Amino acid sequence: MTTVSRRALLGAGAAIVAIQPLAALAQKWPDREIISILLGFGPGGNIDLLIRVLAARLDAKLGARVVIKNRPGASGSLALADLARSSPNGFTLSAVSPSSLSVAPRMLTVSYTKDDFDYVAGWVTQRFGVAVRADSPYQTIQDLVEAGKGSTALFIGTSAALISLMWYELAAKSGMKIELVNYKSGPETMAALLGGQIQGLILNPSDIVQHVAAGKLRFLAAGGPSRWPEFPQVPTLAQVGYEVRSAQIVGGIAAPKGTPSEILKRLEGEIATILKEPDFNEAIAKLGAETTFMTGAEYKAYIDKTDVSLGALVKSAGLGK
Repeated sequence: MTTVSRRALLGAGAAIVAIQPLAALAQKWPDREIISILLGFGPGGNIDLLIRVLAARLDAKLGARVVIKNRPGASGSLALADLARSSPNGFTLSAVSPSSLSVAPRMLTVSYTKDDFDYVAGWVTQRFGVAVRADSPYQTIQDLVEAGKGSTALFIGTSAALISLMWYELAAKSGMKIELVNYKSGPETMAALLGGQIQGLILNPSDIVQHVAAGKLRFLAAGGPSRWPEFPQVPTLAQVGYEVRSAQIVGGIAAPKGTPSEILKRLEGEIATILKEPDFNEAIAKLGAETTFMTGAEYKAYIDKTDVSLGALVKSAGLGK
């Protein structure tokens, strides 16, 4: 018969006591009125609009109020710093992407790594494109590139680390010179372009299309692998010889490390169900994006893979801190 020491029994008992509160929490969750989703960008931008559509559906599915808490600044990293410090109880989540998880930590000093979180699911693919003011002398993306090869750099707006990387990747492949000006959100960047403080930007369809329709902007190029259906006559960057690999990402939802697996699975399942709803997909499409479901495990694998490729791009662009 194996003899077990009193110290070992006491240690095992302490471990059981430590586990019990999380297990009990997972069984009752959500037993509070509010679940918060942190967002590292200001209100009104593309990802803010997208995440609010998802939050409204989760609200109904979970029977708890799901609210968005904007934490703009530092290329989206402030929200993840808050998430890393939050209790792993399922009541604080965050919108995440390769921008905040892989690009920002290489360009800025942040208090987290991609391994400090549990991943709930991947759910949306965003589109990006290049635009200038409608009265700009640049009629095509080639015109913009040639202008950037002149004696002075072009002033370009950016609101996220990934967008900064897209510009640097485009500059490296085309030979243009740029000077980036940082803003806290897409709407702030758009206001700067419309006000003449900058000469170009990369943003999403929900930011760009309305201003092109109003005659205020000119759309020059799509950033991803396909032309925008709103402007089928406008080429992609790759089609004019500048393949910008960083211009296609999948956004996801993350939780603090140590969140009970039962809660993560419940959230993952609810998101999977929501992404099958036709009217939800229509709402996301109207914002210039498309739904892309990944399980939590699949999204973590995606982040690990893109971390390698985006890390190489940051290094080659000379952007590492």
